[in-house]
Amino acid sequence: MPFWLREILSIPQGDLVSSKKGFVRNVEADASIGDIVSETVDSPLKVVDAKTKREFIGLKESNRTSFKVFNPRGSVSLNAFSIITHISENKVFVYGEEDLLVLPTLMNPHIQTCVYGQPNVGIVIVKNTEFTRMRMREILKTFKPVMYAYSPKEMDRGYPGN
Repeated sequence: MPFWLREILSIPQGDLVSSKKGFVRNVEADASIGDIVSETVDSPLKVVDAKTKREFIGLKESNRTSFKVFNPRGSVSLNAFSIITHISENKVFVYGEEDLLVLPTLMNPHIQTCVYGQPNVGIVIVKNTEFTRMRMREILKTFKPVMYAYSPKEMDRGYPGN
């Protein structure tokens, strides 16, 4: 991800809903990105990585996953992009980091609303419109292609960490 883009993406890309305790409840969305958000928001598509603020928190027993993807920090892998842009329900477990997977989620035409966490503040609710999809496409165009090598056997052995 280009360095200048970090500052832009740290600004909420939708409606910010804050809470004194940092947990916002009673929200429904088509997709939730992040472990804490996915626990507190009712959504058919959940994208998690068993970490919050880069600290390993583990998966709860109810967090059974349907898909496993590889997505290194600061990037959007083709593996993650391909799956997330084509599904509208299930749980996706990310080996690496899920933060930037908001971008392909908002390119999925089946997703009308997406929710992600804004650390120490609350959540951001993004309505998925044609303009949103165009903006996400333009942001993704600024990423440089990067090749990563990983072993699917490593993924099956458990959480590798970063």
